[in-house]
Amino acid sequence: EQSITIPMVPLTQRPSGSFLINMTLASSFTRSSRGAGRSFSFRSPCSLEGPATAAKSREQGDLNENDLPAPRELRVKEDAKVMFIKNDPDGRWVNGTIGIVIDCSDKNKKVIKVKVGKEVFKVKREEWNKVKYVYDEYNDEMEEEIVSSFKQFPLKLGWAVTIHKAQGLTLESCSVDLGEGAFATGQAYVALSRCKTLDSLNLYQELKIRDALVDPDIQDFHAEHFG
Repeated sequence: EQSITIPMVPLTQRPSGSFLINMTLASSFTRSSRGAGRSFSFRSPCSLEGPATAAKSREQGDLNENDLPAPRELRVKEDAKVMFIKNDPDGRWVNGTIGIVIDCSDKNKKVIKVKVGKEVFKVKREEWNKVKYVYDEYNDEMEEEIVSSFKQFPLKLGWAVTIHKAQGLTLESCSVDLGEGAFATGQAYVALSRCKTLDSLNLYQELKIRDALVDPDIQDFHAEHFG
């Protein structure tokens, strides 16, 4: 079976402290519970020394567990790798930025200090609102009505992420585990296009032609217009 060769940087050659994130198929996380997955799948702050801080979300209204933008309880320790999950209005970080927790000892749990590159940021809770639009008959206009709100630090543990959850992220470096192979159209593309450069991309195994699954509608479109 033919393979596609991509320039890669082996993990053993990466500098210490490199903001490397592991990206895997959802099935790889499932397999890890049976002992066959990568060790990074279940890595947590428990492997780090020192006390953990648990920051609970602040919620109003009805919230579906599957729709939560951040963990209900964020557990972090000093030196934990985290990923930002919301763009900063001041442009200090973006969705997908990787950082290291350097201080989470605030007794009031209002601030977590995160180091990104050479800079240290005081990260505060962000608010996500779910709204619905209602018609104001008197003013003849649509108005927003807040149905629910969710406040939490815009962070989650950043050692590993599924390819599905990595959509829309821009990563400095990542290591991709396609396990037994891609199983959905566009999956390999999403994984390989998260990094800024090919030099910062590492594959756990060679990429196969069969991993490049393309939607039949796209194939038909190209055949019709470019074939």
